Amino acid sequence: MKMMKRILNQIYPTNYIRIGNIIEDSFECLKFYVYRLEYSFEDYEQRKIQWSYQTFRTTIWLTLNSWINIFYIVHLAFFPNYFLWKSLKSFERAFQFERVDFLLQYQITMFIIVECLWFKFLKNILSYNYPFNNLMQRYAYYFDDNKLKSEYRQYLTRFIHTGNFISKTLNMMMTILIIIFVIRSIYLIGQLFDQ
Repeated sequence: MKMMKRILNQIYPTNYIRIGNIIEDSFECLKFYVYRLEYSFEDYEQRKIQWSYQTFRTTIWLTLNSWINIFYIVHLAFFPNYFLWKSLKSFERAFQFERVDFLLQYQITMFIIVECLWFKFLKNILSYNYPFNNLMQRYAYYFDDNKLKSEYRQYLTRFIHTGNFISKTLNMMMTILIIIFVIRSIYLIGQLFDQ
């Protein structure tokens, strides 16, 4: 019963949320996942983004990780080892695919496109020529929540809380599925080498 009340409170909240809080949370996510920089709205507005390790720490590690993945996938695409070759053939049989090796080429292309987009964002932010940042700042700090009718604010609040609930549930389910997948993969690898 207590769990049901929590779920209902997530879907039908009694308190309103601020638009500014939503924008600030979105900005924090964008900074980590898309821009890979640690800076604030004030740093950008005053053109004082520091060139320090603290600012570029995420940039360094995520970019390094991405390029290591790209080079590793390129290596696997051109020089597949026995285990990968056996796994791809097993995957083709299990899902009735042909030419699963095209997935590696697709991954390489997509990762390089993501890195190019990131570099464009980085260049625009560091040259203070990124209008989306100004738009987010304006809505985060200067948006009057009272301009929205209470009915629409209630819908927005319900939408945000429902989205948070769904994303947390999916995150938990994906964690469980990954654990099951890893255990199953270990079992299948053992079966593969027993043959």
